[in-house]
Amino acid sequence: MGVLGLLIVAAVALAATSAEQGRSDPPRAHDVALTTPSGLVRADARARDVLRRWDAHRQRAWADGDPTALIRLYLPGSTAGERDVAMLRAWLAADVAPPRWQTQMLDLRVRKRFHDRLVLRVTDRVVATSDGVALASDAVSTRRLDLRLVDGRWRLASSFEVRRSTRSPAGR
Repeated sequence: MGVLGLLIVAAVALAATSAEQGRSDPPRAHDVALTTPSGLVRADARARDVLRRWDAHRQRAWADGDPTALIRLYLPGSTAGERDVAMLRAWLAADVAPPRWQTQMLDLRVRKRFHDRLVLRVTDRVVATSDGVALASDAVSTRRLDLRLVDGRWRLASSFEVRRSTRSPAGR
């Protein structure tokens, strides 16, 4: 898998504010509280906010070259977290500034919503840059993200690419 492919394993959304960029801890539960099923539209907006805040913290960890802050955004044993940290360490070991990226979120669907868990289907496009120069952009992709609330902080448990079925209706 190429650098850009690895970069987008957990890249989901970028919408950082200057206040969020100054924080190094993962977003806390009180930053974004979920609503009951009667407030679905509002809850979807809040789920989007959880995701944006989580990604803002990830962006900050990459920008700071801080693997410790980065791994705190993932559940222990998360493959996505292990890959993300390994990529950051590889960039740091090569003494090259880690690339920055921008994510354009095209669609977000809440698949499961609990007090301490969000399962989202996110469609986005990522453009990686280094020193202000566009390195590459990926195609639109869709991922299934599983975020868990642990000790008051949202952490990514898993990230999987969602593939479209290639079977035709007649072939079923």
